[in-house]
Amino acid sequence: MNPYTNDSKFELNKMDAKLFSRVDKLKQNELTDVFYEEANGGEKMYKIIKVSQRTDAHQADLVKDYVKIQELAMKK
Repeated sequence: MNPYTNDSKFELNKMDAKLFSRVDKLKQNELTDVFYEEANGGEKMYKIIKVSQRTDAHQADLVKDYVKIQELAMKK
């Protein structure tokens, strides 16, 4: 879960460097190895990350991206 957006999607250019290094080379439906991590609050956990979908970056299109644009506008 993306801690900044509360969504399951991540933008590679806005991703934490450690997380990016774990998923950068993965293809769709591949998993990371199990790894240990401490959350900001000190919670300790083991994680596995699956790349369920990769979407190429694109320029926003009002028709295709209307719902996302609307969500962003409502947050402001």
